[in-house]
Amino acid sequence: MSITEGGRYAGKVASVEMGETKNGNVCMSIRFDCGESGSLRGDLFFSDNAWEYAAKALLALGWDGEANGWAIEKMIADRFLVGREASLVVEMDEYPVGSGKWHPKVKYINAPGGGVIAERFTPAALADWASNFRAKLGKKAAQKQASLPTDEADIPF
Repeated sequence: MSITEGGRYAGKVASVEMGETKNGNVCMSIRFDCGESGSLRGDLFFSDNAWEYAAKALLALGWDGEANGWAIEKMIADRFLVGREASLVVEMDEYPVGSGKWHPKVKYINAPGGGVIAERFTPAALADWASNFRAKLGKKAAQKQASLPTDEADIPF
C-alpha cells in the first residue's frame, strides 16, 4: 500500500544518505518505514536558509547537532538515526508541476506524538484538568440555562 493523501503518519527511520543534489545543494535523505502505509523519503537541506529546519528535524529524531559538534559524518556512520521514530506531516506534491502526477512529500519531521503539545499530562495532571474543565462547563451550562426565556406564552406549539 502507498500513501495517497496528506496527513500525519508515524514513521521509523530505515536509512539515511547524504550528498548533493543536481543543483549542488547539500541534502540528507531519510527513508521512513510507515508500516502498512508504505514508506516515505524526507529530505533535509543544509543551505543558509534551510539548515535551522534540518537541525530541528534532527533534534526531533533524537540527535542534537550542537551537543555533538555537528559531527554529521559520525552520526551517519554510526547509523544513529536508524530505528528512530517520528511523526511525519505529509502533503501531496505535484511533480513535475503541471503533470497531474501527485506524490507524497514530507513537510515536517516531528518527535513522536509531534504537533503542538510541548509536555504531555501525567495521569494526575490530566485528571485535575478534566475536573476543572467539567466544573467550568457546568457553570457555563447553568448560566446558559438561566439566560433562556422562561415565558412559555411565546412557544408556538
